[in-house]
Amino acid sequence: MRLIRFIGYGIAFTLAPEITNLIIINRMPDAFVGAMAVYCLLLAGGYAAQQQLDRLVHNSLRSTLIAMLLAGSFGLAFEWFVIGNSPWQNPDAIQWGMFVYWLGLFTIPRILTDPRPAVHNLAQTIKLVYLIYSAFHLAIALALPNAILPFVIPLLWVVVYTAFGGFYWRYLTLLRH
Repeated sequence: MRLIRFIGYGIAFTLAPEITNLIIINRMPDAFVGAMAVYCLLLAGGYAAQQQLDRLVHNSLRSTLIAMLLAGSFGLAFEWFVIGNSPWQNPDAIQWGMFVYWLGLFTIPRILTDPRPAVHNLAQTIKLVYLIYSAFHLAIALALPNAILPFVIPLLWVVVYTAFGGFYWRYLTLLRH
């Protein structure tokens, strides 16, 4: 059940940017469906990798830090070698943005499925903030002209997903106690 919740939260985390990118901007609904399938597989693999890491590293704080670094690094590698958003192929791609996006894709579900009571309030706050952000993101995507969306939307999600670092910091602080 935790695996299903992990995948569900990961998919929810990616909906606003992928709906905007693949449906609103690029008008590729088939690519959206394919991307969601790929995300499900990647999230299942990420969940399994995190579970294995937790078994190998018996310290939650260290295990989480390693998982976070691996998530962002894996995401950059995926962007570079599978999608083609490497600095040498697509100099306009925002490398930091891709790193924090993939970091969040695997870290947010980790936090939201953490069964520890101390994490409950943080998880509720993350859910609320992400719902507000998603509504705001989609409202902007629907309100602005399509011609400027490829410039505005990436900046928006880079700022928001970077700001999510505050939640990660809080989670790591909770793991220390």
